Amino acid sequence: MEGRVKILGEGQEAALSKAELQRVRDAVTRHTRLTEGLKGGWVREARVPEGPVALSYFIGAMLRAGVEDKQALLDEPSPTKRLQAALSLLEREAEGLREQVERELGGRASGG
Repeated sequence: MEGRVKILGEGQEAALSKAELQRVRDAVTRHTRLTEGLKGGWVREARVPEGPVALSYFIGAMLRAGVEDKQALLDEPSPTKRLQAALSLLEREAEGLREQVERELGGRASGG
């Protein structure tokens, strides 16, 4: 199998504010807690990269999303837009994970 690769530079637009970056980090922690909870684990706070570029790729790697969604993140040259899209995917997945946790662990907690 062969492919052509074009290395894209990172966009140079305005960065996310500290509050917006914290919102993304909090979403990563919620997602991680839910994922670990399904495996019987627990996480206080997820360890995430500090910089927005590394954080955006970290999120892309941890998502359970389909190939198309992950590729769309990789194709986005703007780290800010990539993080915004990643946040949307994280929040969407978290809702599904929350429902799965309630189904799987809710029954265990009540003895069923």
